[in-house]
Amino acid sequence: MQRYKILHRTYYNFSGPVRLGPHKLHLRPREDYDLRIESSKLNITPAATLLWHRDIEGNSVAIATFDLPANQLVVESEVIIQQYNEDPLDFMVADDAIEYPFSYPSDDKI
Repeated sequence: MQRYKILHRTYYNFSGPVRLGPHKLHLRPREDYDLRIESSKLNITPAATLLWHRDIEGNSVAIATFDLPANQLVVESEVIIQQYNEDPLDFMVADDAIEYPFSYPSDDKI
């Protein structure tokens, strides 16, 4: 098992107070048989009300809503995951996709 810390920081600075609309946050990886979330922290300034749900593909999504105008929006997320796949990047790549950007065969360009 491997452990990874995923840090996400977003800062928006505004020239004056603004009313923030709802924000959709996709900050947690989807858990499955080889990936578990060990811990998760989310700090948002200004304070937000969060409504968590799962989308149609099973991803955790938070909708953040804000009550007060703000000069700055800060979103800081820290997630620690446990990865049980010993070699997650071991997969086959088609020969014609090794170089990126790749060229499509003329029959596929349409």
